Amino acid sequence: MKIVLCDDDVFFVQKMDEKIRNYLDGRNISNHIEQYHSGEELLRADISDADVVFLDIQMAALNGIETAGILRQRNRRFALVFLSSWMEYAPEGYAVQATRYVLKDKIDSLFEETMEAVFRELRIFQTPIMFPFMSGEKVIFSDSISYVSSDRHIVNFHFADVHKPQYLYDTLDKIQKMLPENEFIRIHKSYLVNMKYLLDVKNYQASFMNGVILPISQKKFAEIKKRWLRYRGSV
Repeated sequence: MKIVLCDDDVFFVQKMDEKIRNYLDGRNISNHIEQYHSGEELLRADISDADVVFLDIQMAALNGIETAGILRQRNRRFALVFLSSWMEYAPEGYAVQATRYVLKDKIDSLFEETMEAVFRELRIFQTPIMFPFMSGEKVIFSDSISYVSSDRHIVNFHFADVHKPQYLYDTLDKIQKMLPENEFIRIHKSYLVNMKYLLDVKNYQASFMNGVILPISQKKFAEIKKRWLRYRGSV
């Protein structure tokens, strides 16, 4: 794995370098880590083969959000983790498809969960799932599913990278049991969503990065929002 660290705090970068290296070495994953200390320096470098970018939000001149926006135009395949001392920038961070937005003072307690999220993003250690869609059986990875909706016994799969949904005849309860519990959450009797693609949860609605808005059960709203915030590393 090629890891990129960008933060104007040299000591924090060194801490993250050691933490990441020890974690990956412990799992026998070969790794190469590069350090940068400004958005401008990072953009001048060739990181086209990067697997993961850990990026500070508040940096002089070019901030992390702006830097990430430019990086995404060049390369959309890397996992992006924002590290910040402030939660207020989180919505902007997820708008550029961040895998995680982690507060710096919580990185120690959330580090392993963050790395697991990165592995899911990169499909490392993932198990493919076979679904009997009406168009034919297909093997898919769970992280490619944006959300699943149901209308009686018709279950529709909506994908993040495919415009056309796929559907099959089954129940949403059964499909929910087939998908990773730590990635998907039931927000309504008719909707099962992948928390990775949720941009915001408020006013009894779930907003997605692609502009889709789905209703959230009022009875379970508080529980759903708490779980989504925990998934995002905010709690």
